[in-house]
Amino acid sequence: MIQVLVMGEDTDLRDRMIGFLSASGMAACSLADGVALDARLARSPVNIVVMDIDGQGANGPALAARLRGSVGVGLIALSNRDDVDHRVSWLASGADSYFVKPVDMRVLEAAIRNLAERIAQAGGRVSGIAESGWTFDPTTWRLTAPNGIAVELSASEQRVLCAISANGGLPVTREAILAALGKSRLDNEEHSLNAMLTRLRRKVEAHAGMEFPIRSIRAIGYAFAARLNIADRELA
Repeated sequence: MIQVLVMGEDTDLRDRMIGFLSASGMAACSLADGVALDARLARSPVNIVVMDIDGQGANGPALAARLRGSVGVGLIALSNRDDVDHRVSWLASGADSYFVKPVDMRVLEAAIRNLAERIAQAGGRVSGIAESGWTFDPTTWRLTAPNGIAVELSASEQRVLCAISANGGLPVTREAILAALGKSRLDNEEHSLNAMLTRLRRKVEAHAGMEFPIRSIRAIGYAFAARLNIADRELA
């Protein structure tokens, strides 16, 4: 049975998560702060910590770093903040996933199960979860994050990822991406492409809890700035 600790100041949110996770067959309990968390970890093993990081202040990243050094303990962060810098800072501090509230409880459950399984298969702490890379299956229109969470893509999103992945990990021009969508490089079409990639980034990050590594390359186009596995080949 997966042992889950839910930590945060919002007692209503903690209670909802505890109720859902317990009903899903997990051993879940709640804690209010880092002091209680440290005491609990010292008494008995835990698989996953779900931390509502809003209100943690300067102590939060330090606590995440300590958890990262704990063998066999995964960390999922929840926050109201949707800005990339905040997300990246927590992932760098030690969080395995980062979700923006409100989070769908079914997505949270899937993230917990996938992370717990990865830790178990690794024989302890998942080291450098991002190094395993993303997996894109163009035949099923599915993108799977390094933490095991799969995101279903629309037809347009599938075509965009096909175009971006077709260049061996190198930047792809906007003209090539627009051509894959059956469009030309007009001002309104470029605006439409930018808006679609912004929606795709938010969609993937909301579902997977990880930063989506598509980068805009000035005066060129876009690139996938992480390892991307496609069918039986791999782009580093």
